[in-house]
Amino acid sequence: MAVKDHSHKYAGAALVVGIGFAFLLFATRLSPYVVIPEEGTLRADVAGSSPAVKRTEIPEWYSRSSYERDAAGKVHALARAAARQDQQRVDAGLDELQLWARRGVRVGGDREAFNAARDRFNATFDMPAGRETKQMLSRQRHAALKSMWQAVPDVDIAGRRLLLQDMAVLAFALRLKAERGSAEDAASDDDGLLEEKLIDLIRLQEAILGYAPKSAEFWSSYAATIVDADEEVALGALLLADQLRRSASGSSAMTMSISDEMLFQSDMRISTRLLPDGSRLRLDLLKARAATIIGNTASASGESSAAAEEGKTSPEQVLPAPQFVSTGKGLLPLPRPTPPSVVTVQPADELVRVDLPSAGFEQQQRPVRLPPSGLSSGGSVLVAVDVLADGSISSVLIERSSGDPALDDAVRGSARNWKALRPIAGDGERRRVQVRFEAPQPVEEIPDWPPPPMVPGREPVAAGAKAPAPRPVSPRTVQHLQELVARQARFNPPRYPTAAWNEKAGGTVMLAIRLAGSGEVRGVSVARSSGNALLDKAAREAALGWSVSPGETAAGVDEVTLNMPVMFRAE
Repeated sequence: MAVKDHSHKYAGAALVVGIGFAFLLFATRLSPYVVIPEEGTLRADVAGSSPAVKRTEIPEWYSRSSYERDAAGKVHALARAAARQDQQRVDAGLDELQLWARRGVRVGGDREAFNAARDRFNATFDMPAGRETKQMLSRQRHAALKSMWQAVPDVDIAGRRLLLQDMAVLAFALRLKAERGSAEDAASDDDGLLEEKLIDLIRLQEAILGYAPKSAEFWSSYAATIVDADEEVALGALLLADQLRRSASGSSAMTMSISDEMLFQSDMRISTRLLPDGSRLRLDLLKARAATIIGNTASASGESSAAAEEGKTSPEQVLPAPQFVSTGKGLLPLPRPTPPSVVTVQPADELVRVDLPSAGFEQQQRPVRLPPSGLSSGGSVLVAVDVLADGSISSVLIERSSGDPALDDAVRGSARNWKALRPIAGDGERRRVQVRFEAPQPVEEIPDWPPPPMVPGREPVAAGAKAPAPRPVSPRTVQHLQELVARQARFNPPRYPTAAWNEKAGGTVMLAIRLAGSGEVRGVSVARSSGNALLDKAAREAALGWSVSPGETAAGVDEVTLNMPVMFRAE
């Protein structure tokens, strides 16, 4: 058309359209982040990412809350892997969470509501800030920031400001509670609000890390907040913060100017110093341990705390016991009542080797409760346990991992129930215990047992003669049936008797369940009582309603008796 009409305008327009189309084609084909729908899943490639996350499947999120819930689980797994020095898992997890963040930011968002809340936030700075209006303006700014974050998860504009305000508010409320701290105040104070503020702050930090996983400052603040609730996650967060600071990704995680970033880091350190003294001491000790792991003389955050500079902290110093948030002296949430649960069926005890007495702990019949997945291979775990002067345990950390996160978690959870064998001098001591796992030997399957063919000359068994012994059941079949019953028990647990719950009665009932090969429960008896008749009755009645479908695995099995422990815990 441009040639026919001899028009320069047509030629110019065609050139612009062509350049725009070429740029669009280039951007969509050569962008470092390309999303390709494939069979209901999303796959992504990141230029320059580690090979472990190339072509990684990214789940679909249909709501912002579902993304933030999954991201929080990934944050926990990343921190634990860092604390257990699993660098390969850490590098792959960081890259994967970065992919999640790019996808998760697209989920939800109300830009109009965000802009309206930002206008309200900016308007508060035009108002006169007198003594009477100072608190009102602070509340208005906090409400505006919260609305901005709820509308759009913008970390740079709303997330970091909201985080600083929430940390300052919690620190002030804790200090006020600790100063008042009498028995009368403890009974009438808003302890529930303190815990609610703490839980909301932790959730906010986990959500922010889900959107900005390569920000060192956010990992540092997360370590400071969760230091009492889970020292392993806090240690891993410190190690991740140091790793990101020493890499280029840690400095480019947020799109702030250098002056704004320096101011944010300064405000974050000030907010951390306002936390309770006991929590800050635990944090300083974990920084010293992180520095030992890294191999530096400075703390893991890149700077030495005052206590570390004065020589008051060392990696081998015992962590003090965490204090509940309701006292104003710590950051430990209050324990929640748990519903009754079925104790996992344990493999043979000889698969776990641990010498507790030589490490200074009482010998236990079952020192480590294995995870439901059981043992697939052998290995060992080296665990460091902080024992206080009164024999209580204030910290459990994995120093050498087995390579299986489920096994590491099982050792860590079991170690908290170990009892010190002798009194501890001074403030306490760290004890290291090695737990070895032996891979189970494969069990030879018993072949099918059809009736033998008739042999000429052999007379049949006479009537009234002793019946042949029942066919033996292979250990593998028994274990399979136990797993099926345990799964049924988790889906249909016994109901906690109201009277027992009100009395805080608990215990473990050992049931003897007669299970037919078809999966039907033929009878249930109490092999070992919990000490409470109501709990025994509830467990037995629930077990009578269980049924499983064992399939061909139990073909030919007439009946087998399974021992199933059921735990009731009201604390």
